[in-house]
Amino acid sequence: MMKRIATIILSGALFLAIGCKKDNSNSLTTLPIEESDKIVNSDVQDAIADKMDQDIDKTLDNLQNNNYDASVSKSKANANSISIVVDHPDSTTFPKLITITYDNYVDSTGNESFVKNGQIIIAVTASESSKNLTTRVITFNDFSITTDSTTVTVNGTRTVNRESATISYSATNGLRLNIVDNIASTLKFKISIGSEVDSVTRVAAKKRDAILHYAKVNSYFIPVIAKDTIKYTGTVTGKNENGETYSKTVTNLSPLVITFYNRTPIISSGEMVITFGEGTNITSSYTLTFKASTTNKYKTEITAINNKTLKSYIFERKIGRKFKKYWK
Repeated sequence: MMKRIATIILSGALFLAIGCKKDNSNSLTTLPIEESDKIVNSDVQDAIADKMDQDIDKTLDNLQNNNYDASVSKSKANANSISIVVDHPDSTTFPKLITITYDNYVDSTGNESFVKNGQIIIAVTASESSKNLTTRVITFNDFSITTDSTTVTVNGTRTVNRESATISYSATNGLRLNIVDNIASTLKFKISIGSEVDSVTRVAAKKRDAILHYAKVNSYFIPVIAKDTIKYTGTVTGKNENGETYSKTVTNLSPLVITFYNRTPIISSGEMVITFGEGTNITSSYTLTFKASTTNKYKTEITAINNKTLKSYIFERKIGRKFKKYWK
């Protein structure tokens, strides 16, 4: 009997010990709300910037593949809300100027809706060795993206220098474009939520390694986005809403791999290190691991770990997420 009682007591003590250990572990591995909000805000800025970049790059690649015939791109949009003008609509005359004007243009994916306004001007030059090796200087003039909660207005310049381009075509597989782009940008984001307005700056030095697919329909090439794969490496630096300096780094060992589900860009794998502060005054550092969500095909699941405390936070990427004021 005493042996049985001792066993029960021991089992109860073990249960309590395990329970306490589990609670302790949970409290130790959850980021404080201020840190998690800062990380989420940071990722929303990246998500908006990534979508903006991918949309304009896709538009320009499509124009280039179709000899800069703007009617191909406009035929898939509402002509009253988007205007694409090319001063030299051919594949031989460079430099050329492309002007894209948005007027309440609704651009929705399978999971979120966006309204675009403003103007983007692109100056395109081509290498003497190959017309496929272009340099695009993209200027944003009060260009804005509005989600269900936030408007982000963008000003600044982004330069895309095509390092290599390999094109293959077959009647069965269509056109396949393998490209490597070197990207440098200096942009200012104005973030408006109702009457509240914050500003952030972003300076990027990135590499885009992409495999793009197009199907030939009549005499034109139409994007087959579902087959595309894009890899990004490089750095983004700037100041966030709190005026705090930050840097983000993605290395060749773990590039951010973009795939698409119903036109929605998804980071299906990759790793990023974010640091806040600079030099000897770094206040915090986080490693973010990206993978395709197991519960929502339209989203990326992100695990953020504080590199000092090892506390973590898991969330799903959402471009339209409302920004939160995490500082006092």
